[in-house]
Amino acid sequence: MNPTILFLDFDGVVADSMPAKTDAFVQAFEGCGFAPEAIIPLYRRFAGSGRDRIFIRVFETLAGRAMADSEHARAQAIFARLEARATPGLALFPGVVDFLACEAARRSLVLVTGTPAGVIDAILESLGIAGHFSAVYSATLTYPKERRMLEELEFTNVTAANALLIGDSLVDMAAAKAANVAFVGVGDPEFFSGGTAIVVIDNLPDIAARFDAAGNGEQD
Repeated sequence: MNPTILFLDFDGVVADSMPAKTDAFVQAFEGCGFAPEAIIPLYRRFAGSGRDRIFIRVFETLAGRAMADSEHARAQAIFARLEARATPGLALFPGVVDFLACEAARRSLVLVTGTPAGVIDAILESLGIAGHFSAVYSATLTYPKERRMLEELEFTNVTAANALLIGDSLVDMAAAKAANVAFVGVGDPEFFSGGTAIVVIDNLPDIAARFDAAGNGEQD
C-alpha cells in the first residue's frame, strides 16, 4: 500500500465536521414530518455523494415520492446557512495537519468531497491546508466521486492500481469500487463489513504507518 495518488474525503476524514453537518441536515428537513432518528442513519449512509443527491435520496426514501424543486431548494438553503454558521469553528482531526504536510511531499493528495466547490475552497483556505492538495473535486449529481477520480487518473496518467481512496461512508466505498480504486474506511469496522475496504482505521494519520511499512518493503 504505497499509492501514487491518495484520494481523500473531507467530512469525517480530514475535518471533524460530521456532528455539525448532521445537525444541519436534520434541521434542513424541518416541516417535512421526518423523525431525526430516521434522517441521521440515511445521511450517514449517503454522505459524500454530493449534497444535492443526498437531499433527494433521503427525502425519497422517507417520503416515498419525488422531491419537488421547491422542497429541494428550501432544504439546500437551510443547510447552507447553518453550514456557514458552523464553519468558523470547524476543526481538523488531531495529527491531520502534519499528515497532510508529510504525505504531500511524497504523493499527490486529491480531495473528493460532497461539499460544493466554492464552499470547500473557502474552508480549505481558512484551515490553512489548501496548498497540500494537488486537486480538489466536488461530487454532484452528474459528476459523482467515481467519475471525478477516473478523470483525475486519466489526466495524470496514473493507473487505478496506484491510487487509494480514504473515506468514511458507504458512498465512498462504492465510489472506490466503481473506479476500481482500493478503499480504506475511517470509523467502525462493522459499518464497512461486507464491503470492499482493504482496511479500516480509526483516523486518517493511522494510515501513515502502513505507507511507511510499504516503503520499507513490508507486507500490508
